[in-house]
Amino acid sequence: MYRNPYNPYSRSSPSEESALCTLPTEISEQIYRSLPYGDLTRLARVNKALYTSVQSPLYRHAKVTSFKRLTLFIRTLNSVARFDKSGEGAVSKHVVTLRLTIDPNASESESSNHNRPTAVMISRMIETLGSYCPSVNITLHIANGSCNAQPLTSFQQETFPRVSTLILEVGVPSISSGSVSGPPARPSSFNQVIPGRRAALETYGRYGSGCNPNAKFWSGIFNGASFPDLREVEILHDRGSPASQWATPVKFAADDLKGLGKVTRLVVNSAPELNDSVLMGALTRADCLQRLELRNIVGLSYDALSVLLPLALPNLTHFTLHIPPRHLSAREAKRQLESYQPLAPTGEENPLPVHLCPLLRIYGRNLQFLEVHAPFLCRDLFLDESEKSKLNEEGVRTDVGGLGGDICLSRNGDPFLIDRIAFEQTVKQTKDISNAGAISTAEYEEEQKKLKRARTIKEQGWRRTVRFREGMCRDGEAWEEIGILARLEEENVKWTCISGL
Repeated sequence: MYRNPYNPYSRSSPSEESALCTLPTEISEQIYRSLPYGDLTRLARVNKALYTSVQSPLYRHAKVTSFKRLTLFIRTLNSVARFDKSGEGAVSKHVVTLRLTIDPNASESESSNHNRPTAVMISRMIETLGSYCPSVNITLHIANGSCNAQPLTSFQQETFPRVSTLILEVGVPSISSGSVSGPPARPSSFNQVIPGRRAALETYGRYGSGCNPNAKFWSGIFNGASFPDLREVEILHDRGSPASQWATPVKFAADDLKGLGKVTRLVVNSAPELNDSVLMGALTRADCLQRLELRNIVGLSYDALSVLLPLALPNLTHFTLHIPPRHLSAREAKRQLESYQPLAPTGEENPLPVHLCPLLRIYGRNLQFLEVHAPFLCRDLFLDESEKSKLNEEGVRTDVGGLGGDICLSRNGDPFLIDRIAFEQTVKQTKDISNAGAISTAEYEEEQKKLKRARTIKEQGWRRTVRFREGMCRDGEAWEEIGILARLEEENVKWTCISGL
């Protein structure tokens, strides 16, 4: 039968129309749920019967990609709610999840400051949505946002119920309407910038965007009142903005980070708002955190990270740490390790310098996933002091590496190589000695725990990825040794060791 493409309710054929419409509700629901979103929208245009049938799966997992479309989406929910009350049998929209993306600097909003979405406007829309769909689970994604502009600057004054995931792509420079100087807000893409103004905008993004460590930025997200249902947070910052490691320390009031205690996943990428004082203020509040990703945070020092690792790693299942290249604190830690002397000239013991590798080994033992990219890493990721002492006692030489762990050549041009057989046998022997002895009840239980752990590791597929961006923590250590040690680690734990940027 001919179908008019301009009439969404034009009839096809009776057999086509009845094929899906006459199925039992449970079966048709299963069929519709398996269809892609685009197919559902096309089915909704076929005829009125199919339009009614696909409403539930079509709106079950909704995606709204702009503030303008959000207003239309709320209008649809409102009209259907009124239609339901009329008793004419319309099907309500049952929204289970909603992924909401809002770009405050989108072109459709730039035509008028009055239409630019603010925190209060977004809050009211979300509250209205919650009144129609009280069990909805919302992911709020602010794309192309500005740290010193709406809606971020007013998060603290508003409430966003049912938002369980918050994604902030921020760092775009923005000037309030009352400002009299400085360049205007950056367009949604650098490709739209006029070439002659690119340098000015990029410079302003680095030095004038207000991206500095401050309590308001973090309390607006984690105060527990603005986002009462928040469980996952991603803060993805423009890398062009500088970090303020040496800024004035941030102090938090008792309720500023109350909501952090419910967050299970936190991702922070390149955010200059995060420095040592912010990290220290948040450490004791993240009780439920299971997944933590810290990527390219110049404002974090090794001193603060050395406090974070012992406190956080035992409670995490996934941990990612990317130290940016040319990180000043990383270079200072390497310098201190290389010049370290156990005893001072006066005979007193010198305190150990900051070293992240043994902390990752000790406290990250139960992580399902570990990814570390750092300028300098070393064999302390694998070996403890007793194992290193045993290698020294057996005369197994390991300090044969050149600059950055590369192969070192003798005067004759011959490479210095590790005695692989002696090295592997010594390390294995040390591990076996720690597990040897008569089997008592306690030791039997310990053995059972190890077997259970081995099964868990295999089932969950534990992984370790470490990237030595520039080399070893100490000169003289060999890259060849890292490969041997990785193969001698716990069975079924997959290690990936990468050298270079």
